[in-house]
Amino acid sequence: MGIFSSRYRFHLNNSDWWVRVAVTSAGLSYKVKINGQLLLDERREQSSEEILTPQSLHVSHGQKDYRLEIGPVSAWGYGVHVYEENRLVHRYKNRDFVTLTRHEKVFGKFDKFDAWLEKKDLKDTRPFWKTITEALIIGGSVGAIYALSANWIEAVAGISLDKFDIWPAIIVALLIIFLLPPKLRLIK
Repeated sequence: MGIFSSRYRFHLNNSDWWVRVAVTSAGLSYKVKINGQLLLDERREQSSEEILTPQSLHVSHGQKDYRLEIGPVSAWGYGVHVYEENRLVHRYKNRDFVTLTRHEKVFGKFDKFDAWLEKKDLKDTRPFWKTITEALIIGGSVGAIYALSANWIEAVAGISLDKFDIWPAIIVALLIIFLLPPKLRLIK
């Protein structure tokens, strides 16, 4: 299991199963292949708390209906349980799902912040690579301006900003990145 993507391969009812769970900016993405045939390719828009609870997927293959339960088995990974007619027929690595209460509390706060951003029309709906590229550009620019102004203040006024380290630049950059209105974004 990777943190951002997991692939599970197993053999069930004379078929080779391949299940992939991946993290996207909106929620989780699920793919299910049986004997190389793609049977399910689904992206769900989910809150952080929903990502941490088991999700059900339904797949039909060989005149049988299967229900896949996919959920966290640890803080770092997901597991897959396969049910045929409400009877458990496979558990990947034989692990039970767990409840991550601490994670749910933390991610619940992220969901509230996300809802606030959406209400204020500040939510970023661009692909992740555009967001991170803009964040790197803004962060680098703010850092360079902070370094130049700290040197200038020390040369002119004799006041050293070394005791603050780079935290003021990090705080300003994060505020700009998260609260920049959509009209002022560098990368559309």
